[in-house]
Amino acid sequence: MPDTPNLALPLIEAAQAQKHVTHNEALLRLDAQVQLAVIDRTLASPPATPADGDRYLVAAAPAGAWSGHAGEIAYREASVWRFATPQAGWRLWVEAEAAFLVFDGAQWIDLQAIDELQNMEMLGINTTADTTNRLAVSSAAALFTHAGAGAQIKINKNAAADTASLLFQNGFSGRAEMGLAGDDDFRVKVSPNGSTWTNAMTVNGASGIVTLTPNSITNAALADMAAATIKGAVSAGDPQDLTATQATALFNTFTSTLKGLAPSSGGGTANFLRADGTWAAPAGGGGGSGDVVGPASATDNAIPRFDTATGKLIQNSGVILSDGNEIDLPLQSSPTAPSSDRLKLFAGKRGGRLLQRIMGPSGLDTFLQPHFGFNAIAAWQPAGNSATITAIGAGALTATGTATARERGRHQPVHDDAEARLSGDHAAASR
Repeated sequence: MPDTPNLALPLIEAAQAQKHVTHNEALLRLDAQVQLAVIDRTLASPPATPADGDRYLVAAAPAGAWSGHAGEIAYREASVWRFATPQAGWRLWVEAEAAFLVFDGAQWIDLQAIDELQNMEMLGINTTADTTNRLAVSSAAALFTHAGAGAQIKINKNAAADTASLLFQNGFSGRAEMGLAGDDDFRVKVSPNGSTWTNAMTVNGASGIVTLTPNSITNAALADMAAATIKGAVSAGDPQDLTATQATALFNTFTSTLKGLAPSSGGGTANFLRADGTWAAPAGGGGGSGDVVGPASATDNAIPRFDTATGKLIQNSGVILSDGNEIDLPLQSSPTAPSSDRLKLFAGKRGGRLLQRIMGPSGLDTFLQPHFGFNAIAAWQPAGNSATITAIGAGALTATGTATARERGRHQPVHDDAEARLSGDHAAASR
């Protein structure tokens, strides 16, 4: 008995007896195959309690009454399982999954899993596409995610003079645009009305140099700086937040010919800055630095002096300036020599008598009393401050020389510089 070419429905032959049997069989097949919907597609063997009219898509490796019918439609008719072999283009609804499948001639394809749409002229998602906007999407959000690595969105243009950009609109009126607009430099533009545009930023396509709209950067937007710093660079490279020490190191130190910063003083409160940019101590010595502190106990009328050990402690000195405008010099038994080009005045004893004495840088000292016009004394000074007198007066130790020397000391007290006496303790030489 011949069948139809597509659904394989039996045909009634001429002069066929029991035509109703063939007709009913064709109707049952139509009932099973048209508007095809199955209960499940995961079973490989028949369910335990099927009902007439139940349909299933037989899974792989079937068993039992379904053996050998993988991928076919099993439908229950008169308590018997019958099978329909799908043809390319058949469509199938799976109730258990709410999935729509189509048979491609070899396997069933889930239309929800279709991963390829090629050469479509336009696509509108929740809206209508047109010849200008061939891809149109109406959605609260759109997501482009990775497939295991990175992700890119590419916008390609035909020529440099064309545009490849992202245009941001309000009510379909442009407000901002970024991309390659008219050349190969990257630009960011803004507009208040969609017709007047201002170029906010341009990145040169060859050099990468960024050009901003004049006066577009305020101080507040320029940089977030740490407190008490200056933006700059000690060496070549990125800008840095410089400390005060780093910043001042970049400036010239002023000299007699250059403007600049004052140099470091090196300490000392009495030092002064010269016009040539150097520090100098006042003549006669420098001073201390910091707070000035007096001695624990003071001596009336003592002339104060700096303690050079600490640099800021004022101490008493042995020299006293009296209320009567008198200078009181204490005995200095072992004076030290002054520095170069200086002279030291002190009080010292000779022959048991306290006298004014002076000492130079060589350490040689002498007293002033013999040079006064009254109450003068005569003295013999040992060579080089030694304690041994090898000659008295002027000349050798002869009778004539001795008489000459004694004549010079006439009516004057005489003593030697080594505390030695010519005749008797504290004796005066007579004529």
